[in-house]
Amino acid sequence: MSALDRHRTQLAWAGGLVLVCLVVVLVVAPPGSWLSGDTRRSSLHVAPAGVAGWSRSLEALGMRVEENYSVLTMVPKGVGAVVVLEPIRAPSAREVHALLEWVRRGGVLVDSPSYLWGVGDSLGVSPEYLPASYGERSAPVEAGGHEGFLPHRWTEGVEGEPPEFEWVLSADSTRRASWVPLAGLVTPDSVMATLAWIPEGEGGILVVAEGWVLSNEELDTSPLAVVVTRALLDLVPDGEGVLFSEYHQGYDGRGRAAGALLATVTASGWGRVALHAGVVACLLLLMSGIRFGSPLSGWSRGRRSPLEHVEALALAYRAAGGGRAAADRLVRGAARRAGVEGRSLEQWAGRAGGHGAALRARRALDVDPPDLVALSGALDELTSQQVIHDGRKHDPSR
Repeated sequence: MSALDRHRTQLAWAGGLVLVCLVVVLVVAPPGSWLSGDTRRSSLHVAPAGVAGWSRSLEALGMRVEENYSVLTMVPKGVGAVVVLEPIRAPSAREVHALLEWVRRGGVLVDSPSYLWGVGDSLGVSPEYLPASYGERSAPVEAGGHEGFLPHRWTEGVEGEPPEFEWVLSADSTRRASWVPLAGLVTPDSVMATLAWIPEGEGGILVVAEGWVLSNEELDTSPLAVVVTRALLDLVPDGEGVLFSEYHQGYDGRGRAAGALLATVTASGWGRVALHAGVVACLLLLMSGIRFGSPLSGWSRGRRSPLEHVEALALAYRAAGGGRAAADRLVRGAARRAGVEGRSLEQWAGRAGGHGAALRARRALDVDPPDLVALSGALDELTSQQVIHDGRKHDPSR
């Protein structure tokens, strides 16, 4: 095996080991942990992007929290607020209409717009991308504007400054008189809000420019989360709950057989052990049948000598019980090459003067089974002596 083949094999095993470790870690890690790449603003996620922390903080403050796994064409009874944060599933026009009708009857909607969703668009408030970083606009503030939290009962006493945003909210001419910016940049010419309250009928919409201010990662340092929580405590009547729309985060409540089986297996220690053992066994079985690198070069021996060839033939004849027939064939062939067909070994030896070689040949023939190796050597000597005695050139190929 060449050095390149050895390195390929070692790298293949190392890669397989890394893959097994990665699978084990992903299986053992709890759902929604930091390993998850899911960035949905779901109340079910404890990952940095989720809002499970904010949901549980509302429960700790005495509010009832529920999840919705179906379309929002009708808000359940007993729900005072609906939370829809940067949804990934596009709502239908029927859902938008139903939510706005519910808001006008006294409901509260916490809305963080995305490219798919923005109820505020129907009310004259839309998100805009900031042309420059948030901290570089100090000139308008010095000219008589205001930056940060705006005076309101929900923002009173809140410590800290709103974080920098890439998106802000702006209102058109029909909404500017009624909407209430709570945080952002206010100048004599415009208002760029990061948090705003839009009254609508008997209820209203609390619009958050970017939902990450309510995420688990930012919750402990986000003053905007404090303002939103204060607003819900103030707006939602006692006894009514807060509904997180998980349907628009991709959860429809319908479990899959594979997911249910995996959840059942990973719920117990022995199930996880069995799952890991199965994964490792499958990987080992797969790798055992794969050849890495080029095939090994074959090992070639040198050509056998005539003596080795004869020894091999002798062993084959001895194993087959055909030693006598092979001996007769050797004698006839040697006699033919020497030109003494039909003569006995004694006559052949007397003519060639090779009595010793003839004696060894006779002894090799008399044993049972015949000694083919000794017979071949003696016949070769007789043949050489016969050729020299006759004055002819020896040609072993004849």
